[in-house]
Amino acid sequence: MWIRFGIVAIVVAAGGGCSSGDGGTKRSAAPQGTQTYTGLSRGHTDAPVSYPQTPPVGGDHAPVWQNCGFYGQAVLTGRGVHSMEHGAVWVTYRPGHRAYLR
Repeated sequence: MWIRFGIVAIVVAAGGGCSSGDGGTKRSAAPQGTQTYTGLSRGHTDAPVSYPQTPPVGGDHAPVWQNCGFYGQAVLTGRGVHSMEHGAVWVTYRPGHRAYLR
């Protein structure tokens, strides 16, 4: 598969919160290009799931999560979704593909 996956956990200390670097003031709007997905199920299933996004952002998923780390090959998408359910961040990339931030 041409996409490689890595899952990285982010831990926020209890009561520590997050700061946007502007003195703790919350932003009123998400950054341009942000997409929001709502109404996604959280069920566990051993059956194959077809996700409408690549990589998937939620929905039914495997009953076992993917351990956080870097992987040289694709991980099972259902396991990646389960990891996100527990607060992990799933970062994907395509080797050899150049994407520039503007």
